[in-house]
Amino acid sequence: MSEDKDELSADELDALLRDLEGRASGGGKPRAKAAATEEDSEDLEAFLKALEADDARAAGAAPKTRTATAVDDPFAAQFAELEATDAKAMAKTAQEAPPKGKDKKEAAAQAKEKAKDGEKLAKTDKKADDGAPGRGRRALKVLKWTAIVVPVLTLWWVVGLYLAQWISAGWLVAAVATSFVFGLPALLRHFARRGHYVYWLSGAALALTVGLVAPMPNTAGQTMAEYGHWPASALGLSGDHFLVEANAALGQFVGGLLAPSAADQAAHRLGTDQPLGPAVVAPPAPPAVQPAPTEAPVVPAPGQ
Repeated sequence: MSEDKDELSADELDALLRDLEGRASGGGKPRAKAAATEEDSEDLEAFLKALEADDARAAGAAPKTRTATAVDDPFAAQFAELEATDAKAMAKTAQEAPPKGKDKKEAAAQAKEKAKDGEKLAKTDKKADDGAPGRGRRALKVLKWTAIVVPVLTLWWVVGLYLAQWISAGWLVAAVATSFVFGLPALLRHFARRGHYVYWLSGAALALTVGLVAPMPNTAGQTMAEYGHWPASALGLSGDHFLVEANAALGQFVGGLLAPSAADQAAHRLGTDQPLGPAVVAPPAPPAVQPAPTEAPVVPAPGQ
């Protein structure tokens, strides 16, 4: 029953009360009247209780109906998921939105700091990774360039030795030796059209040095002892300069390893057979002494 159907208007309620009072005050048997009065009062009490129950049901019907509607609604879960998805999307958009004003500056400063920290960590890791392997690689590089440079310098010195026997100008000896040592490998690589110049330079220097020294060790040793000082002499230094003497001593030592007789060989000046040393200035020639004129004997005049 709805609230409109169960409740009575004020006029109907007054009419019902007057009807009950009239029945109670009307004629009839006393017992019948008493029974009717009791029945009417019971009906009235039951009617009032029914009204109270209807009011209670009307008060509690709305929440129950709402709850049932919320539970029985098949689209409620979908709407809840949509609302949650929208909330997540809004939060993500707020996080991804570019900062403004001071926030941009702060974000840029933080990014720079992170980049610097990353570079420092990378450098630290690189140093840690290099460590002993890095030192090993550097040692290999040093050995590699030593193996390239030493044969080249040796050939340059040996070629200059042989030239110094006939050329007295040290700068000319150095120029010819340099052109030969560095120019010949370039020609070889040009005609071969393969390989690196550095490898041609080192290989040609080693082969030519062996070819100039091994077939004639005695001659090579003697020449080293005589003209091994030519690199220092090519600088224009005097024969008694310590660099010239040091180069001469080195030439005698290496020449003595090839030919024992070269250890006692004296060094000579470039292009000559003169001993190495300061230039000897010849003393001035004494003036020529003219004999004193002799006096002719006095001849006595005749008649004396």
